[in-house]
Amino acid sequence: MLYILIFAVLSLRVFIGFFLKGTNNIAFILPLLLELIFIYPFVVVDYLELTWNYYAFLVFYFSIFSFQVALLPLVNIGYKRLSIDIDTKICTGLVFFAVLVYLIGVISNFEIAKILSFNMESYFSIANQSAIERYSGQQKLTIYYKIGSVFAYFSAFSIGFLLALPSQSDRVVSRFKIIALLFLFIAVLDSFLMAARAGMMMLSFCMLSSFFIVKQYLYSGRFVRLSLSLVIKLIITVLSIFLFFLIIQVFRGGKSDFDLLPIINHLMTWFVGHIPAFSNWLKNYELFTVPSFGLNSFAGLADLFGAKNRAIGIYAGTDIGNDRISNIYTGLRPLIEDFSILGVGIIYFMFGLSFIKMFTKNGSLIFIFVNIAVVAYLSWSFVTSIFSYNTILLGYLLFLFVFYNSCNRSKLRVV
Repeated sequence: MLYILIFAVLSLRVFIGFFLKGTNNIAFILPLLLELIFIYPFVVVDYLELTWNYYAFLVFYFSIFSFQVALLPLVNIGYKRLSIDIDTKICTGLVFFAVLVYLIGVISNFEIAKILSFNMESYFSIANQSAIERYSGQQKLTIYYKIGSVFAYFSAFSIGFLLALPSQSDRVVSRFKIIALLFLFIAVLDSFLMAARAGMMMLSFCMLSSFFIVKQYLYSGRFVRLSLSLVIKLIITVLSIFLFFLIIQVFRGGKSDFDLLPIINHLMTWFVGHIPAFSNWLKNYELFTVPSFGLNSFAGLADLFGAKNRAIGIYAGTDIGNDRISNIYTGLRPLIEDFSILGVGIIYFMFGLSFIKMFTKNGSLIFIFVNIAVVAYLSWSFVTSIFSYNTILLGYLLFLFVFYNSCNRSKLRVV
């Protein structure tokens, strides 16, 4: 039955591709990416004999289908080239400042002597201690690190935005590439020293979301098409993420000698554990639970203002089968807790409408920024709500304020 459902989803995807007159329409690509995250991995989950149920499958697809229906009017999107006029000089200078603040924040958390020791055992020790303190709830981050994290996410959104714009002079491009490489180096350093996988991934997703939306706007929603080269790039990306996670997990252990098989087994849970974990939670979810109206999707803000206490890790782990534990319940859990299952369908439909607004005549600038947030949310929704983290929310709001006011709205036009 599961394979029949997946075949039906795949067949509908092919039909939608024909309806949209090709696979290069954003209305085809975005729902397809959600299906790759939430629907097709059911095959792997079933093969690994992990927990799953049809209820979860249907709820996942209900959200994707609601999103897809709202996007269907983009069948007539056309092939106009659009432009964004922005003061790149000022924005590049602000990004450089933000990256330096991020660097100071990362360094402030550790002894500089250990960082500059260039000793692998020392790095293993730092990473292991960071992991122990974080999972025991005893980790104390400096105020500089917390401030630096906000600027890190501001930098991620900003770099993605600027990289997507048409090239300016060679000098400006070279200068900005150096800033982008410096940012990525600091992010990798941060991940290794903190022994944290999620931070680097969230920074990458924020940057890619910004890049993706700006490119889609400039190419009138037809920036990328489904092709063999895209499939190869996606496979390479997944393998690269897996390798990165593997290295981080080794650093967490704090030893240069390690057993590879248990680590790979653990990482498999991270990559597909969201489906069985969500299935377990949904099975016990009461349909008539009183909605929380945003307290879970924006858990960081709710905790900050005392509306609801946020526990470390957000949720407790659940047994997903074969002696595996996962606490990754996807972004749908907090959204359902906040607005119900029907509310999820309405919200995803509204996500789709925001893309329709972005491609109205001569474009609508604010919806470029709204959709950057939407794609950032959707890309991280296999874990949880990306805006449940205050640092990301503040980084995005800072990015929105700076870049929205740096754009010349009178020159947002068709070219």
